Amino acid sequence: MTIYANSQEKVEARIFANGAVEVRYKNIRIFADKIDVDINTKDVLALGRVVIQLPTETITAEKMTLNLDTQQGKLDKALGRIQPDILYESASIERKSDNLYAFGKMSFTSCTQPTPRWQFSCSKAYLKKDDHVSLWNALLTIKKVPVFYWPYLRYPLNRDRSTGFLAPQIGYSGIKGFFLGESFYWAIARNMDATFAADYYSNKGLGAGGEFRYLFGGGTGGEARIYYFRFK
Repeated sequence: MTIYANSQEKVEARIFANGAVEVRYKNIRIFADKIDVDINTKDVLALGRVVIQLPTETITAEKMTLNLDTQQGKLDKALGRIQPDILYESASIERKSDNLYAFGKMSFTSCTQPTPRWQFSCSKAYLKKDDHVSLWNALLTIKKVPVFYWPYLRYPLNRDRSTGFLAPQIGYSGIKGFFLGESFYWAIARNMDATFAADYYSNKGLGAGGEFRYLFGGGTGGEARIYYFRFK
């Protein structure tokens, strides 16, 4: 462990550092205004403008407690980025391991614009890196306009196809009236999938259908679609 600071004092196994503090330990970098470190247990208390840098993420906070060996701890009023493109803000974070987080009230997006094109906010969340984030009381906003609410939502973070519900389609037209559509995607195997959909049109009626797609070796593939609509 290496500690840089404007001033520091050692009292038995603890080091108290103040002013432009930087702590380096293995692949962890911590910056703060004040830091209290137990060099035996590797417990750190950081206060002020706190920044923690890890190989695939960066988090800023007002206060942080962290064990440098287990990488477990808590952060208050945090902003973070998990590579490649997950940005979040949370009132509190409990880091349960190097890839599992429990959030208090939080919001997240993958948009890097000053005003994100879309954003989820929720009352609490659990995030597993490179896998998924589970949201409770999730609200989707597009350009700051609330669009849809889910009591519970599981959002995939991996790059592979995932089985689950797709984002609903909501709108209004003079002919169809109010319409609501929801689809369920089933990743059956690497070379085949299916989608099931249900639609409601206030002026026309109800519809439901499905699509099945497959692809075999040698470029052989195909798809089948079926849709049924019941007019009012």
